[in-house]
Amino acid sequence: MSSDSRTIRPSRQLLITGIWTLAMFVGMAIVSAVGMMLDPTTPPGNRVILAVGFSSFWLVMASMSGYLIAACRREVWDVDRFRIVCRGLFRRMTMHLDAVLEAKWVCNAQGKITLKTRDQTLRISLETFEREDRLWLIRLVRDRIPEDRQTGWERFCGALAVPLTKPAADVVRPLKANEVRLSRARFDLYFGFLLACAVLIAVFALDHLEAHRRLAAPLAAVLSWLLIRFQIPKKGMIAPRMSFDWRRDRWFLALLVWSGVPLTLLFLHRGRESLELSALLIVEAIGWFAGFLLIAWRIDRIQAAERLARQQRAAMEWQDKMASRNVT
Repeated sequence: MSSDSRTIRPSRQLLITGIWTLAMFVGMAIVSAVGMMLDPTTPPGNRVILAVGFSSFWLVMASMSGYLIAACRREVWDVDRFRIVCRGLFRRMTMHLDAVLEAKWVCNAQGKITLKTRDQTLRISLETFEREDRLWLIRLVRDRIPEDRQTGWERFCGALAVPLTKPAADVVRPLKANEVRLSRARFDLYFGFLLACAVLIAVFALDHLEAHRRLAAPLAAVLSWLLIRFQIPKKGMIAPRMSFDWRRDRWFLALLVWSGVPLTLLFLHRGRESLELSALLIVEAIGWFAGFLLIAWRIDRIQAAERLARQQRAAMEWQDKMASRNVT
């Protein structure tokens, strides 16, 4: 396969997610049905109806996971510099890139590209593809579609495109000062404690409350643990460490402190009842709300300026990377 064409399929991780969610929902359907049939607090004539009703809800969710698995198995994208051919579970579409009138870059989850011609609209959800395929598609659309037909690029570039050119979070490398590595062992510890609590709740509910439906608590904990555990690479993944930065978070701290002002005023005015006090409280409420809006407006202005600066830096970084790539 040449560098100008590629066959793209949904990522293996998406397929694994579909399988685990299917198992989880089917398991919840079985537990719900058994719990309803064994629950002594439910009238015998209603047990079957309730069992079918509760299990049907989980089976509907399971059918969505089944659709995801089928789509991952059948969907294929054949892409080159001239056209995109999408063959999915229920659709087949061919779009010629020279006919695209608008390319819209959408920042949501892992990103989306919307391509529009005179009579077609093609939406490409990048989150369904592997990392290398996402980056290849972004480069293709960015290079092949005239810039005046593209919208939302700067924001998309800063949030999604440039990070894809950097090492992935699961790449083994030394951690920076503001980073932490999330491993499966760490989540095993978290969910081990959660599972122990779920078992205690189920035993207490069964012995003291005769609530058989609470037996689903340990199963839900186990399925959630397995679902999250296998989303994490075996080598772990790098995530930013949560910390307080005075320059970055000072306005949020000011907003938090200001939110406690009404409680302080109520404490100072306790035990007083008069017309003057009512008027004073109205004036204080107006002043507090005005201060709240002022702080919120200031936070929004700071964030907008920082966001614009990041987008401009990201656009320049993308151009530099593409230029060096073309030279090499």
